[in-house]
Amino acid sequence: YHGPLLVAGGGRDEVWPSAEMATAIARTRRAAGLPTELLVFPEAGHAIATDGWAPAMSQVRTVAEGAALARARQRTWEATLALFARALR
Repeated sequence: YHGPLLVAGGGRDEVWPSAEMATAIARTRRAAGLPTELLVFPEAGHAIATDGWAPAMSQVRTVAEGAALARARQRTWEATLALFARALR
């Protein structure tokens, strides 16, 4: 894919190493000169890619973890909308 891409990952992802995977994707794309935005949230877990409205507490064990996930979801959704706005002008 040669168009702009947003990749995001959580540092506390227990499903797969999403932060490392997102970083590797961004590094490879940037080396190829492809437009890529990387978001890494060290305190967030797996479920960060939503529309910003889905409940988070069913997927977390502590209030701090829930707050980190909520912040990551909000920032990822804002970045997604901004990417669409730039790419679809």
